[in-house]
Amino acid sequence: RSPIYYAGQAETPLLIMHGKEDTRVDPGQSYELYRHIKTRTDTPVRLVLYPGEGHGNRNATARYDYNLRMMRWFNQYLKGQQQERPDVEIEVENKSVEN
Repeated sequence: RSPIYYAGQAETPLLIMHGKEDTRVDPGQSYELYRHIKTRTDTPVRLVLYPGEGHGNRNATARYDYNLRMMRWFNQYLKGQQQERPDVEIEVENKSVEN
């Protein structure tokens, strides 16, 4: 069954990160999960979309942002270290970086 059926029971803080051009999993599913949790619970939830990315981040800038957000999320919700964060979403530019 889809996680959407259990969204109203969510208690664990949830960070959803999704490529806007994902063809395997429609980004609309992430929007729907985010909306259900945000409107039906007090559980912390954050949705980050990566423009130009598909199923998995290939762009070095997006990978860096993904890892940084994940580490900050874990620090806050697993270690309890509060960090200030902007109230607005930041779109990561689609820049090509050679590895």
